[in-house]
Amino acid sequence: MDQFNWGAGGGGASIPRSLDAICAKAMAARPADRYESAEQMSEDVERFLDGQPVAARPENLLERGARLLAKYQALVWIILAYLLIRLAILAFTGR
Repeated sequence: MDQFNWGAGGGGASIPRSLDAICAKAMAARPADRYESAEQMSEDVERFLDGQPVAARPENLLERGARLLAKYQALVWIILAYLLIRLAILAFTGR
């Protein structure tokens, strides 16, 4: 979901959009569009590596939801199983 193909016919290699945004911000033509310091860029890279949203690319609601679902995948499966069992009980008991 957070992927795109790099270049036309570049072997189909893909990099995450957040990482691309970090690189684009670091190499921006206008100095005002770049990171103010190497420390800020380092913090963005660390957030990317930790699976957190990066400052160079704000995430939308769908991306945030997908990230949280991935982070709490076990809890989501437990809740889903519980709801399916409750639905089956309601279907068989008629209540």
